[in-house]
Amino acid sequence: QLSESKIMVLCGQLAKNDELNLELEKFAKNSNVIVLVENTSNLFNESYIACIDRTLNGITLNEEEKYQPDILITLGGAVVSKKIKSFLRKAKPKMHWKIGYEFPWMDTYQCLSDSIELEPEKFFKQINEIDYQRNKQNYFGLWKKIDYLAKDSISACMQKIDNLTDLVVFDSIFQ
Repeated sequence: QLSESKIMVLCGQLAKNDELNLELEKFAKNSNVIVLVENTSNLFNESYIACIDRTLNGITLNEEEKYQPDILITLGGAVVSKKIKSFLRKAKPKMHWKIGYEFPWMDTYQCLSDSIELEPEKFFKQINEIDYQRNKQNYFGLWKKIDYLAKDSISACMQKIDNLTDLVVFDSIFQ
C-alpha cells in the first residue's frame, strides 16, 4: 500500500532533532513522498518544502486533486499555515497518521485515522527498514516543480519593480 500511495509528511513545531532529520531524509528519497516543514520544525533538507504557503499559492483550483495525498503523516506541534490546514481538510486523505505524544487525538485536518504514540525518529527508522517496492509515483517531483515555479515567479516579479518600495528593501535584506 505504501508504494501505491501519494504520501505527505507535514512537520509542525519540534525541538532540533538530528536523528529525526536523518531518518526523514531517507524516507523522503522515495518519489511518492513529499515532506512539508514549518520553519518551527527545525528540520532542514533541500528536498523538503519549507515555504508551504508560497508553494500552495502556485496550485490552481483545477489542479488541486493531483496534489492531494493518499496518506498524511503529521508530527510535531502547531502548524502555522492556514493554507495547508484548509487544503488538507478539503483533500480528505484516505489515511492520516499522527506520530508523537503531543495531543495524540487532536484531529486538526478532520481525517485522523490513527495516532501512533512513538518518537517520530523511531517511527521513520522502522518504516525505512520495511522492504517494499518503492517509487511507483513521482509525487515528490509534482510538488517540487510547483515549489520551484513559485520561487522563480517571485524573483521574476522582483526584477520588474524599478522603484524603491518596502518589498524591494526587504527582498534585498533577505538576499
